[in-house]
Amino acid sequence: MVCYPEEELLRIQFASLVHPDDRDANLEQNHRLRAGEISPFRIENRYVRKGGETIWVQKFVSALTDAAGTPAQLIALVTDITDRKADEHRQDGLLQRERLIAETLQRSIIPPQLPQLMHGYRLAAVYRPALREAEVGGDFYDVFEIDESRIGLLIGDVAGKGLQAAIRVAAARHTVRAYAYMDPRPARVLEMSNKVLCQDPGAQGGGMLTAFFAVIDVAGDVIYYAGAGHEPPVVAGPAGAVDELGGGGVPLGIVREASYSQGTRKMSPRDTIVLVTDGITEARNAARSLFGRRGLIEHILRNQGAEPAELASGLLEAAKLHAGGDLQDDAAVVVLSVRQGAA
Repeated sequence: MVCYPEEELLRIQFASLVHPDDRDANLEQNHRLRAGEISPFRIENRYVRKGGETIWVQKFVSALTDAAGTPAQLIALVTDITDRKADEHRQDGLLQRERLIAETLQRSIIPPQLPQLMHGYRLAAVYRPALREAEVGGDFYDVFEIDESRIGLLIGDVAGKGLQAAIRVAAARHTVRAYAYMDPRPARVLEMSNKVLCQDPGAQGGGMLTAFFAVIDVAGDVIYYAGAGHEPPVVAGPAGAVDELGGGGVPLGIVREASYSQGTRKMSPRDTIVLVTDGITEARNAARSLFGRRGLIEHILRNQGAEPAELASGLLEAAKLHAGGDLQDDAAVVVLSVRQGAA
């Protein structure tokens, strides 16, 4: 412990030790402590040694009072924390690098935009990561041609964030695509993808994921689908009828021998399919009230007949508005409108 009269302490600190950029903060805190405006405080700042070397110190400063109870002398306990600061700096650099890799990977696996038309079906999607610093989310979607008469439609959510989640998203997306090309039955695609994802090293870190996968037979306007613990998509008809495509199912990457049920639905002209992740339905306001399935369905019905892009972006904004302007989780929305010629 170093104990100096205040004048001597200030002379040593500000004349020869404290880094120029940190002097004002030190001086202000010391004066406020001496004036009785604040309690003893802890501060971290840089010191410059005679040879020009800069070190970091942590300083706990308190005041001794005179008989009248007035602060009369400052006492400083100074600890060199240069090594700790260097470790923190290295860790920050590693985290920033990991985040950059994760963001690059995520951009490469989430389509920046979808074609507006695919086999006559109108398409749109939006994706919004949560507004949290240094986090990359695990929501994803994919729309792709399986062959000249079938479209694959995928949406999912990987548990966790950051690089590990982004790697898991890449594994899930490419695994589903690969099996869809081999055998486009959605339940079979999920079963085979689940086996692979259960063996993936990422599963050992708790990398389960929910998913919904559908195949649209464009010749017959029939959708075949299966879910793995994901939010059931909503189908809205032009007359205001609303239905859901299944629900339930075991999330992928947990139980290797899990099986999945497959549903079938004949599509009608101007039907609209809306797929979302739980960042939409679980958007909460200050009263902890969820946007929920009710908010999702009400928004779809209020915007019946809107273009897919308008419906997708409007739904995202409605969830954000409900949550007070910022979503607390990542959110993805995919909208597909059935072609006018569907029978």
